[in-house]
Amino acid sequence: MKSKLKAFTILELMIVMAVISIVALLGAFVYQQSNNFLLNIEHQSITKYDQLQGLHVLQSDIESSKEINKSTSSLVMKKTGEVINYELKPGFTVRTTSNSPGSDTLTFSVQNTGYQKNTKLVNAIEVQFPQSKYPFILKKQYSATQLINYADRTQSKY
Repeated sequence: MKSKLKAFTILELMIVMAVISIVALLGAFVYQQSNNFLLNIEHQSITKYDQLQGLHVLQSDIESSKEINKSTSSLVMKKTGEVINYELKPGFTVRTTSNSPGSDTLTFSVQNTGYQKNTKLVNAIEVQFPQSKYPFILKKQYSATQLINYADRTQSKY
């Protein structure tokens, strides 16, 4: 007897191709999602590093100042006498030093939530460092007077 070899029909081949296509698309989707996840983790680590840098700058400014001038929003440094100005504008705060204006400028952007007895309420501070491609956002609700009171308490230690 002659044995007959079974061949694939066109319909079976189309089903196999559809299954292979679905598996390939799922693989591409998983690859894209894992790539996005890794980029997100990288962005978060850069953001956390910038947050630490920004908090260090703010803490260092307050601790090394000998005088806080509330009317001009500036700090006078103990050792150098350098003046660091904090300029409040709608939506952001600019930090500049008197010795090198522009080269040491950090811009603090804030999201306003309203005004209460001349106290600006802030939901977040966004700091953009000149060398960094990502700004950081420090999320905490506080008011400008709370920052000044914190600076006054810190100042009384020295």
